[in-house]
Amino acid sequence: MVEMTDKAREEFFSEAQEIVEAFSRNLLSLDASQRKGHPDPELINEAFRAVHTLKGLAGLFGATRLGSLSHRLEDLLDALRLGRVELTLDVLDVLFTSVTVFTRLLEAEQAGEVEPPAALRDLLEAIQAISSEQKKRGGLAATYDLDPGMLAVLTEYEEHRLRVNIENNVNLYRLRVRFELSSIDKELESTKDKAREFGEIITYLPTGEAS
Repeated sequence: MVEMTDKAREEFFSEAQEIVEAFSRNLLSLDASQRKGHPDPELINEAFRAVHTLKGLAGLFGATRLGSLSHRLEDLLDALRLGRVELTLDVLDVLFTSVTVFTRLLEAEQAGEVEPPAALRDLLEAIQAISSEQKKRGGLAATYDLDPGMLAVLTEYEEHRLRVNIENNVNLYRLRVRFELSSIDKELESTKDKAREFGEIITYLPTGEAS
């Protein structure tokens, strides 16, 4: 790790541990939803964001081994978000193992250990094995009769979630709402919260109108 004051070092380990613990709780929720047959995509998103934050923190403080694992795990979680990798029990086992290895890496950094834990190499190999089996999927426009203009504004993740909902025969709706400019942020969040009670929000966009 890079040289830092005792206070900065303490803050790094504290924040990193908090992220790992939040990631662990997130995986428990994801496991529960998977066992019910309906894995919550937002839980995968939260896991992805947690690991992304940990990668940035590790880079900032020069914790290279922590950063390397975070980077590889971030790629795997991104593939899960995009449907390129299926969320199986084996994948969940790898994700849970990463919590243990993250904790071990933090302990090693605190103790100033030079040699990486043996479990790190095994975990990286397991992640690589899963990542090498990613699926390739065609574009939605070639598969479904959908407005190309609508598809053009979707991110890759949003397009994936649209595909999943279509394949599950879920009804799709377009909700159009007007807001006062002075309260748009608050009202938009309120509308999104209400809409989530009925289903998943694929995307939300401004209309471009002046009023």
